[in-house]
Amino acid sequence: MNLRYGRAAQWIAAVMLAGGIVAAQTAYTPKFPGDPARSDSEAAALGYMRTVMRAGKLYKRKNNQFATSLSVLVQMGSVSGRVVNPIRVE
Repeated sequence: MNLRYGRAAQWIAAVMLAGGIVAAQTAYTPKFPGDPARSDSEAAALGYMRTVMRAGKLYKRKNNQFATSLSVLVQMGSVSGRVVNPIRVE
């Protein structure tokens, strides 16, 4: 590898690493009072869990039995189909 390109690659890697460290140090701002999450991804995961729990309770109230799968909750319309799709396209 040419020395000039090697140094450029090292510089780019150093900048990316420094940017990652700075990004990792940003503080999480709670989404609502009493928010137990410590990061944005954790807040999203907890939000999905709350949605599925509410949908399960609603299903139980309507059908007098628990849902057997997430697909049943999706068919009922309480949960988005994205929850059961293992392949994420974002």
